[in-house]
Amino acid sequence: MGSWGFTAIGVFLANLAEASSLKELLVPIMLFPMSVPLLIAIIRLTEMALYPTVELGMSLWIVLLIAYNVLFTVVPLLLFDVLLEV
Repeated sequence: MGSWGFTAIGVFLANLAEASSLKELLVPIMLFPMSVPLLIAIIRLTEMALYPTVELGMSLWIVLLIAYNVLFTVVPLLLFDVLLEV
């Protein structure tokens, strides 16, 4: 799920930056801050998988991961025509 979310964010931002002449610079700059919550959720879930005695509220991180995946998969699909015109 983490790979799917990171890929969805990257593809969405790459399409947004496609019209710019500085797309090679814009994509990493936009990708890092948008993927930080996703990476934190992945790290926390990995920590809970490796050390099952730690009780940190696993459902919160799974919900965050699913929400990011749904958000960055569904929103670009809904905005597909707008993204192509930009």
